Amino acid sequence: MDTLKYEILLNSIETGSISAAAEKMGYSQPGASHMINSLENELGLKLVSRTKNGVKLTSAGKALLPYIKNVVSENNSLLQAASDMTGLMTGSITIGSMDTISTSFLPEIISEFKKLYPNIAFDLKNGSYIDNERWLLHKDVECGFVMLPTAAEFNLLPVIRDRFVIVSGKNYRPNFADPKAVTKEEVLAENLILVDGIDAYEISRIFSTDINKLDVSITTKNTLAFIKMVQNNPGVGILPSTLAEEFTSLLNIYEFKESYDRTLALAYTSKKDASPITKKFIEFLEKRFCAD
Repeated sequence: MDTLKYEILLNSIETGSISAAAEKMGYSQPGASHMINSLENELGLKLVSRTKNGVKLTSAGKALLPYIKNVVSENNSLLQAASDMTGLMTGSITIGSMDTISTSFLPEIISEFKKLYPNIAFDLKNGSYIDNERWLLHKDVECGFVMLPTAAEFNLLPVIRDRFVIVSGKNYRPNFADPKAVTKEEVLAENLILVDGIDAYEISRIFSTDINKLDVSITTKNTLAFIKMVQNNPGVGILPSTLAEEFTSLLNIYEFKESYDRTLALAYTSKKDASPITKKFIEFLEKRFCAD
């Protein structure tokens, strides 16, 4: 089944632009517009409205969106199952991730997986824990990384347990009495550089009732930008230890007096209904992290 029209529509909604969707998929903007028009003519319904700010789903488009997603998903599963039978596993998998995971954990995992299945492509959607939960529920991703505890309807495979640490640039020395046992009060006295600001789940969890006492000087949504900001500006930031340890040449690392841990898990809605590629990826992680 040719699902290209459906895929163009989904990409246009995701990017907010037919031009951006066309560029992403390697088509011209007029060609992409023609395919969406053709799909609307086939269904006899207007699916999107075009404005100077991009495209948006009409009420009919919103109602049909789950069905359109299922058409694309089922077609991908069919093609993947057929390729698996021939021993040539091909296709792609969309994973909900976040900067910290994409930077420190996934590169090695994907590299090892692609040694087994070199023809598999990965599409990473980076967002927050909440973004990943929403994408999973709306079937915008096939699996995604979340922090535990999370929504009960997900199947969960814990893969990372680490702790939060405090970081600063090499040329900045925070006023910490003991670098291996820093108190929250000492952190509150510093200028803070944060990813996602005080709304970040881990920040609100660590500081709780003291959240309004934080002196935030710089906020960014990009982890690598955060590293550069901490490296070059007076102040401290907070990172998961697995990521901070990747940048020991650039940053000083300090431990909290109290331990603030997190457990990350790969979440998916149903292994039974997952595409062949997604099943392979889940099974790959199960063997790696559930060997005991």
